[in-house]
Amino acid sequence: MKIKKMIKKLLRLNRFDDYVDIGYNWADSFKDFIFKNDLPKELAKLKNNLNEDSKSIIDLVLERLICTTPRKNQKALIHKNTLFNEYELTMQEKIIKEKLHCRYAFKYNYFASETYYYHNGLKFLNQDQIDKFITNKIIIDLGAYNGDSAYIFNLYNPKKIISIEADKDHFTQLQYNIKKFNLNNVIPINKTINHFTNIDTILENMAMGGG
Repeated sequence: MKIKKMIKKLLRLNRFDDYVDIGYNWADSFKDFIFKNDLPKELAKLKNNLNEDSKSIIDLVLERLICTTPRKNQKALIHKNTLFNEYELTMQEKIIKEKLHCRYAFKYNYFASETYYYHNGLKFLNQDQIDKFITNKIIIDLGAYNGDSAYIFNLYNPKKIISIEADKDHFTQLQYNIKKFNLNNVIPINKTINHFTNIDTILENMAMGGG
């Protein structure tokens, strides 16, 4: 916070909140993966069977991550008007005003609008689609973090949620929150996604109790 105030004073920024402070622990592994692998090939797998809007969103997010995310030991200060478009900025203001973070018992120091506002995309589904694909079905939660997505998924009454998280610290938080919020249908697995060759191997791991 002191550093932000110093920068604000130095640059004479009247609205410092308009700037996004970017820095992530996972940045190095992300950059290494991007530049050491066949990106077009991996993207083709990711985009398979998706509609054009979804493909465009993937391209946009990836471009932003590659261009704006610094290495782990670095930080970047970017004005939000150069990072987000007008629609995104309007939605951000709307989400902040609605104070959605106050509606859920599951709280922590970072409010993920994609999880708490959009329910990781489930809000775009109609009830028939939810009944067909989500309710009483098995959900695979990749990059489960501390269980925030599992908490939201659980509101839709799935049969099971397989939460896969590689980071040990995050996995400890995930296990803690499963107990705290009685997410009894969540199976935590502390492994990287490349440990699994396909969906069947994930289900086999679940059958053996996760871990």
